[in-house]
Amino acid sequence: MGKLVVILVFVYLMLGIVLLYFSRNLSVRYNKWTTALRTRFPRLSPPPTPGMTELNIKIMTWLIRLVDVYVALSAGFLLFTIWKAVP
Repeated sequence: MGKLVVILVFVYLMLGIVLLYFSRNLSVRYNKWTTALRTRFPRLSPPPTPGMTELNIKIMTWLIRLVDVYVALSAGFLLFTIWKAVP
């Protein structure tokens, strides 16, 4: 059971690092998806202007990075705690 927990926490650490690396690509894809939805259903929310598109990408990039850093640091802290607890 202990090895499984260590592997799971290590996977979370790697996930945080990989998502941190790909945060810009995820932001661009998310923006394209929401723009397509806004174009298809303009009564919900009008499509963004080009300036707002860049701002949306920057905001989402930083939000994704913030979450990724939290996941990576939490997983790293858990790995350190598990490593210290093993006699």
